[in-house]
Amino acid sequence: MTKKLELLPTQLELLESESKIALYLAGIGNGKTFTLAHYVIQMVAKYPKAKGLIVANTISQLKNATMTGLTEELEALNIPFTMVMGGASKTITILGTTIYLYSLERYENIRGIQVGWIAGDEVAFAKREAIDVIMGRLRDGNGPLTTRFFSSPNSFNWTYDMFNGFDGDNKTDMFHLIKGKTKDNVFLPDGYYESLVELYGGLDSPLAKQELMGEFVNLTEGAVYWAFDRDKHVQKCELNNNYMVYIGQDYNIANMANCYVQYINGIFYVSQETILSGNSSNTFDATDKILKDLVKSHKTVIPDSTGKARKTSSTQSDHQIMRAAGLNVMETHNPLIRDRQNTVNVALKKGKLVIDPSCKQIIKELESLAQRDKEGEVSHVAVALGYVLFKLDPLRRATKASKQIQL
Repeated sequence: MTKKLELLPTQLELLESESKIALYLAGIGNGKTFTLAHYVIQMVAKYPKAKGLIVANTISQLKNATMTGLTEELEALNIPFTMVMGGASKTITILGTTIYLYSLERYENIRGIQVGWIAGDEVAFAKREAIDVIMGRLRDGNGPLTTRFFSSPNSFNWTYDMFNGFDGDNKTDMFHLIKGKTKDNVFLPDGYYESLVELYGGLDSPLAKQELMGEFVNLTEGAVYWAFDRDKHVQKCELNNNYMVYIGQDYNIANMANCYVQYINGIFYVSQETILSGNSSNTFDATDKILKDLVKSHKTVIPDSTGKARKTSSTQSDHQIMRAAGLNVMETHNPLIRDRQNTVNVALKKGKLVIDPSCKQIIKELESLAQRDKEGEVSHVAVALGYVLFKLDPLRRATKASKQIQL
């Protein structure tokens, strides 16, 4: 090899990852295709007997971007290869190792092969069903059975669902998310990054956050919880038995959701969430879990006020069931949805809300809920959190009607 290899820290992190599935989520010009090329070269060098699979979102992308980037790097490193792109069978052979080439447009055609590793380009724009098909091809024991995805973000789709919570130090043996920003690439031409920032309407625009910063962004509608920032608001939280635990409770027949919140020195700390579904989605099971989780804690339920009359579990109301089990259940009056949501945003903006990384559903709802969404269909545990914040530190003074409620 005659070329000196220079890698960005995020690119090196991807190549050194020991997780089974890693996603390199990066902005335009960060070097995703370059990193993919070196992952392929790494696999060929380490596992010469294992067949590989390279996929891209479309056939034109596979030919014009993915394979162009790979072959250019192979030529720069003087690594011999042969490639067949015509007909139904598309392959590249590098130093005797065969690698299958497919687009994800017609993913059913990928069935039947067995490979030891996979590299996927711009997969966030492919269907989840296509990803499931290619993952089923990882059966060649001569390889590490690892998958490396390289992509720009595409809103809150399956990539968010699969890798949510597994970025940076939170990576696991199974999943690893590496985020790269366009500006991190010191090899870009002068003025390239600045021109893109201007094109996308400034760094605060959702498009810039997605295309330049590699962030998950909802571009179709404005975010409801616009003040949420994972880097600022997600930190380790542990229950402190010296303080009251407030249980935000949302009652739903299909999804019974709650969260455990402590209010300490003006800061809300969310340490745990619970979402019960199926046969377990009832108030009895929710109550049993609260009592089991919080044996040593002083606890108070701040519930959805409709549970006073609604009976999701028996002839008793949801509030009556919890009180009969010994729980202190506050009398509440549900605020207007916008008031509750704004209360959460104000707490986030002022740095008064901290959420434990284990509360993945709360984090997802805060990040992904859009104005066009029907909140009751896609968000439950964030609603429960809002009940607590509005009860203890409302955005506005309580209305005259709410003052008349006996607590």
